[in-house]
Amino acid sequence: MTLENRTSAYEVTFNHSFELKGVGERLSAGTYVIEEEEAALPLSSAIGFRRISTTIRVPNSMGISHHVIDHADLERALKRDAATRS
Repeated sequence: MTLENRTSAYEVTFNHSFELKGVGERLSAGTYVIEEEEAALPLSSAIGFRRISTTIRVPNSMGISHHVIDHADLERALKRDAATRS
């Protein structure tokens, strides 16, 4: 049996500007696409998956740039954003 990685994408929305390690600039409030790649892990009774990378798509003047980020850093930034008053 060949096990393959899988990739999923979803959107996150920030109501305030924010920073993420790995991006190198402060990002504007808005909606961003997050891509996660997971590696298949063979288990005795099923197949599990482990996240191996998280990427954020950032629009820019040339199109879209992709930045590898830490998933935990993204979660912290989303929590900070939710706790910040407008």
